[in-house]
Amino acid sequence: MKTSSVSLVVLTTLLLAVPARAQNKTPAADTPDEAAGRMKKNYQELIKRHDKNGDGRLDEAERAAAEKFRAEQVRKFDQDGDGQLNDAERKTAHKALLADQPASQRKKDR
Repeated sequence: MKTSSVSLVVLTTLLLAVPARAQNKTPAADTPDEAAGRMKKNYQELIKRHDKNGDGRLDEAERAAAEKFRAEQVRKFDQDGDGQLNDAERKTAHKALLADQPASQRKKDR
């Protein structure tokens, strides 16, 4: 009887621990190909937004303007004040940037 009580407690503890452990899993990291694709898209968006002379690259003045823009966006959307955008803050910033684009441009980005 004592053995079955201990077994029941152990089994119950294990069963309760499995769902709790599953809830704490972090999302899977991007594969290298997914990360590279996302970085390429971000770079293309950066060029499209800040390449004022249309040469397909950012010169010194364009890079300075891009960095200033990035710093302003971090200040604007950084709700927790840590100087970085977490996932939720990044999503909010992305939605706001899309809303600022003309409708014809938004369709191309999706």
